Amino acid sequence: MKKISKVIIIIFVLLITACKADDKHARLISTNALKVNGNGLIVENGNIVVRDDETASNTINDNKSSNLTNDTNNNQSNNIKNNDSNEVSKPDEQMIDISITIDCKTILDNMSDLKNGYVDFIPKDGVILDSVVVKVKNNSTVLNVLETVNEKYDLNLKIRKSSFGVYIIGIKYIEEKICGNSSGWMYSVNDNFPGQNAGSYRLKDGDNIKWRFTCKPNDLK
Repeated sequence: MKKISKVIIIIFVLLITACKADDKHARLISTNALKVNGNGLIVENGNIVVRDDETASNTINDNKSSNLTNDTNNNQSNNIKNNDSNEVSKPDEQMIDISITIDCKTILDNMSDLKNGYVDFIPKDGVILDSVVVKVKNNSTVLNVLETVNEKYDLNLKIRKSSFGVYIIGIKYIEEKICGNSSGWMYSVNDNFPGQNAGSYRLKDGDNIKWRFTCKPNDLK
C-alpha cells in the first residue's frame, strides 16, 4: 500500500507540474493594454498571451514593422492628396478675345503698278481674311495674334526679325514692294496706327486689329 500511495503522489505532482508549465506558456487574459514582462506578454485580438521571450520579441517586432508600413503608406497618401489639391487650386491663365481682319483692297486701285506674277494671288474683293475672333493669352502682342491666325488659316506668313524688332514681309503671297516701292503691310488697333512693331504692341481684351496692304502714302483711311 505504501508503494501504491507513493506512485499516486508522484503522478499527482507530475500532473500539477505539467498544468503549471502549460499555464506559464499560454495564459489568456482579456485586456486592451500591451505590456511585456520576463515571460513575454503580447496582444492578440485584444487578449494578452504569455509566451516565451523569443516568440514575444518576434511578434512585437512584426507589429512594429506593420505599424511603420501603415504610417508610411498614410504619409504617401496624404502627400498625393496635397499635391492634387495644389494642382486643382492653381488658377487658369487668363485669356482675352481679339478680332482681326486682313485685306489688300488698295491693290485693286493700283493694278497697273502690280508686278507680274502676283495678279493670281489678289482676291477679287481684296479680302484675305474676313473679321474673326481668336482667344489668346492676356498681354499677347499683335504678332502673337497674327501667328495664331496663321496656324489656323495657313496665311503663308513671312517675317523678318532684326535688332529693331519684327517686320511683316508677306501675307498670303502678297509681299512688300510688289505694288510700288513704298508698298507693304501695316496694322492698326481700334483704327489707330500705334507706330510700334507688331512684336512689341500689347493687346487688351476686345481690341480690333486690321492688317492692310498700302501701295502709296496715306492711301489707308
